[in-house]
Amino acid sequence: MRSFQIGTIAVLAIVVLCLSILISASSATGAEAKIAGLLTVSDIIQSINVLAVSVTLLVVARQVAIANKLANAQILRDRFEMYWRVASIKIDDQEVTSMMRDPDRSFLDRERFETYYKHDPERIRDYLYYGKLYEYLAFLHALKEMGVKDPLGPNWLPLWARDLASNPEFLDANDQYRPYYPKFAELVDKIKNTTK
Repeated sequence: MRSFQIGTIAVLAIVVLCLSILISASSATGAEAKIAGLLTVSDIIQSINVLAVSVTLLVVARQVAIANKLANAQILRDRFEMYWRVASIKIDDQEVTSMMRDPDRSFLDRERFETYYKHDPERIRDYLYYGKLYEYLAFLHALKEMGVKDPLGPNWLPLWARDLASNPEFLDANDQYRPYYPKFAELVDKIKNTTK
């Protein structure tokens, strides 16, 4: 790889040098035109300048390519770090107790809380977990809408949402977070309606 880069730079330098010689020879006037086969001092200086600028541009282009690869690697690392943080979420007893005391803090509809969650701490725990997972997925959906490529591919977010669309706690999170993430809520609704 390294020899390929050096070879490419050398070939480009020779091409630029030849082009500059041809341009210099064709623009020669008077006495210079009579000795078109010979280079003057000014022609040599111009050729060296063109060569130096060309090599500098190649080095800058290579540095930009390396910087882009590093930035993409960092983005990928950050996305996987976010994924593993979400995957390792643990809802503790204090959060469950807090929601049982004050269900309005969870954005849940009061009637839904009374009929489905009130007497089942595990359902509350699941709802809190799926609420956090929902926000993560909504964030990924927003990135996708902005045109940011997903390192895991374009299909895994809809597949994950499809798998979760049959879960009542996830659907409750979808209903409750809808005003905050309307586009992702539409995606979940669409998936939910097609999987029935």
